[in-house]
Parts: sequence; structure tokens; C-alpha cells
Amino acid sequence: MAVEGYEIRFGRSTSERPFSVITSVNGARTFEPEGAIGKSAFGTYLHGIFHNFAFTERFLNLLRGEKGLEPVSVAGWIIEEEIERFARLVEENLDVGRILAELGL
Repeated sequence: MAVEGYEIRFGRSTSERPFSVITSVNGARTFEPEGAIGKSAFGTYLHGIFHNFAFTERFLNLLRGEKGLEPVSVAGWIIEEEIERFARLVEENLDVGRILAELGL
């Protein structure tokens, strides 16, 4: 699936199982394997990947399918609202004060 994003990194990484292939850098065509994919995790240098809602929906529904959950649609999502919703869930379910105290912050 083609997605758009931007890359921030210093240096190069290699993987026997890259996550994706970068096909354009600053408008110039290229072929650069990037990131890595494992049995139950992936990593990528591609920032903004989840702003591609078709990718996000497909990715979420792949995970939901593995858990036996019904598919969801991300149509109508507003990324800023979803970030806020996620932040509230983290705040409600983690003792952030304790974590910061343990870190000496």
C-alpha cells in the first residue's frame, strides 16, 4: 500500500525483513528498503504513517482480526482528537505521578 510521510534519521539501518520501501525522496525516485518487521512488531523511520487513514484502518483491522474483534472504520477521525483521547486513556490508566517520581522528575 502506498503511503506518504516524512523521514527523520541520522545514518542508515539495515534489516533482513524491511517494513517498507521508500520510492521518492524530495521528488526524486528511489528504492530504499527501510524499517524492520518481526513476528509481532514493526519499526519504521516514516513519520506521519498513521495520518494515512487507509493504512491506519487496514493496520488496526489486521490487529483486531487477530484478536477476534470486529473491524472498525476510521472515516471521520480527526487526528488531534484521537491523540487527545489516547492521552486521556493513558492518564486515566497509568499512575503518571508515580512513574515521574520513580524517574526522579
